[in-house]
Amino acid sequence: MEAGEAGEVKLTLTIPKTPNERYPRKQHAAEAPLSVRKEQLKVLVIESFPRWEYRYREMPSNAIPVSR
Repeated sequence: MEAGEAGEVKLTLTIPKTPNERYPRKQHAAEAPLSVRKEQLKVLVIESFPRWEYRYREMPSNAIPVSR
């Protein structure tokens, strides 16, 4: 997604209707305000458990995870 110039914009997510929907809804779109800024933010994310990407990356390639 290209943000373009700085300022306030409205972000719209639209999901196309499909024929024979099991649970038809009247509204297939959601809108949210979005503030585009020129400044860069530095963010540090700390999690309490290792993510699945890290766990499976560290596994040997011939190991198959077993669910219990």
